[in-house]
Amino acid sequence: LRNRGHPDRGVLEEFCFHLALNHDVAPERNVEKKGRKGNTKRKAGPPTITYSASSPDESALVSAARHFGYFFHSRSTRTVSLRLRYGNPDEDAVKAERAAASQDPTGGGGVEAKYEILQKLNFSSKRKRSSVIARRADGSLVLYCKGADNVILERLRDADQASGDEERMVAQSREHVSQFAEDGLRTLLISKRELTEEFYKGWKERYDAAALSLTNRKQKTEAIMDEVESDLQLLGVTGIEDRLQDGVSDAIASLRAAGVKVWVLTGDKVDTAVNIGYACALLTTDMNLWYVHWLLGACVGSFLSFSPHEPSTQPYSPNPRHHDTTTSHPHQFTLNRYLTTSVEGGMLREGASPNKLTKNIVEKRMDEMLAEVESQDAGAKTMGGSALIVDTYLIAWIEQEPTLQAKFLRLASRCQSVICARVSPSQKSQVVDFVRQASPRLITLAIGDGANDVPMIQAAHIGVGISGQEGLQAVNSSDYAIAQFRFLKRLLLVHGRWSIRRVAFVVMYIFYKNILQCLPAFFFAFANQFSGQLLFNVWITQSFNLVGTGLPIMLYGVLDRDVEADTLLRFPSIYGEGRRGVFFSIKVVLWWLGLSVVDALVSYLLPLATFPQGTDT
Repeated sequence: LRNRGHPDRGVLEEFCFHLALNHDVAPERNVEKKGRKGNTKRKAGPPTITYSASSPDESALVSAARHFGYFFHSRSTRTVSLRLRYGNPDEDAVKAERAAASQDPTGGGGVEAKYEILQKLNFSSKRKRSSVIARRADGSLVLYCKGADNVILERLRDADQASGDEERMVAQSREHVSQFAEDGLRTLLISKRELTEEFYKGWKERYDAAALSLTNRKQKTEAIMDEVESDLQLLGVTGIEDRLQDGVSDAIASLRAAGVKVWVLTGDKVDTAVNIGYACALLTTDMNLWYVHWLLGACVGSFLSFSPHEPSTQPYSPNPRHHDTTTSHPHQFTLNRYLTTSVEGGMLREGASPNKLTKNIVEKRMDEMLAEVESQDAGAKTMGGSALIVDTYLIAWIEQEPTLQAKFLRLASRCQSVICARVSPSQKSQVVDFVRQASPRLITLAIGDGANDVPMIQAAHIGVGISGQEGLQAVNSSDYAIAQFRFLKRLLLVHGRWSIRRVAFVVMYIFYKNILQCLPAFFFAFANQFSGQLLFNVWITQSFNLVGTGLPIMLYGVLDRDVEADTLLRFPSIYGEGRRGVFFSIKVVLWWLGLSVVDALVSYLLPLATFPQGTDT
């Protein structure tokens, strides 16, 4: 950026402009403090600006643009103000520039520039991208669009419109995306499109008409957005580290040791999700990994990649120039192979529906995987077991096919861990619904920290929200709120076990107490010829309800701790007692009912035997 003659400087400038303009970040200046006498006092040192964003990723990208001299410091309804500090290779000029920056009221230095934001196309879980249409100082119009790699790649302009340098950049960007994903980074592709005034005016009219439509407004506006978010030019790739909180690995390992099946539903790429799975101990090196994810194929439009070892690193894209279909892992079974060597090939030549064709292949792959996993169950108990990794395309497909859904759940139940990558918020809730409908006796718990986790949290039996940098949407929609993920370990293994034991005991005790109180009066009715004579005085009955009901519930519900918390945390397998029905089952219920009848007979017959016959009692 400092070298004005560098051939890539123009692309880098547009890249930084994109980061500084396409966002929803709000700048906040340091707050003035009031003195004791009401006079205004500023904090010590020069004024600073901090960024407030709904997502920490947005704030990180804007901070990166600021670091490179594209400082976003204020916005209005229609404009965004930047401080552009291009720098100078001359050492004296650099010193003067730094001195000016230290005295600048915005803390940025450089040249002031304002850009008019004509239209904002917001991000959504379905679109997986966000865009802005801005007017430069020279009056030209530009669209800045950023989003997931599979979304941006399919909207790049065709090869005949792109230069050789742009082709090489696309290939390098695909390599960088794969490398960033392998390192566990969250990736975004940055792109732009130059617009003409005539095209924008026509598009704006169609967009406003769609926004005012009374029917299918959302579908119409998304279709108009797709018109302008096409023929894009790739500018670069960003990678952001999503660091795990302390204690996540230990918490997940303890939950798995307690017999809890852990599924990860994430919007990250498959490779990123797998690396995060290894980092948080969800996946281990001795596990068999089974991948079911969608890629591009030449015959039907997509093929299924199935590998028990490692996934393909090719990102999804319906544009053939963005995907190399000549390379495949030796353990992958692609649709192209089955089209030429199986019955499905003849079905396609006879004009069969591609959807039916793909369904048959998916069913065949799942049957083969299920047979392989079941055959490895004996060995998996001595090793690390199996893990299933799927993506959004398979979830969308099995949602429409009940037979595939049943096979998917059967396969997932055989695995120790499941990762669903690239899933949208609605798909997260659908996966939870799949599990609840297939196994009504299972109890599901969903935990998340962002607004995209709210549907999943609301769909589960128990929702836990984490209060963090993602906002409070998840906390406000949850049953329990915790500050960090590691607290889930104590919430579940300690308080969860104590709670289920206390609740089971108190429920059985209430039945026991009522039977013990009523049966002696029922037996006494046979002795007094059903005359209505009371066995107990009224004050004894009321005292029994007070002492025998209120105090035990309060004392036992608060003070009962059959196992200390440290022991429960050290031995997570103790938590399985509640799942196995040690505290509440048919056997336990019958035991309590029998005990209450026996105690009622003893409490009636024992006093009766102490008095001689004929004595007025």
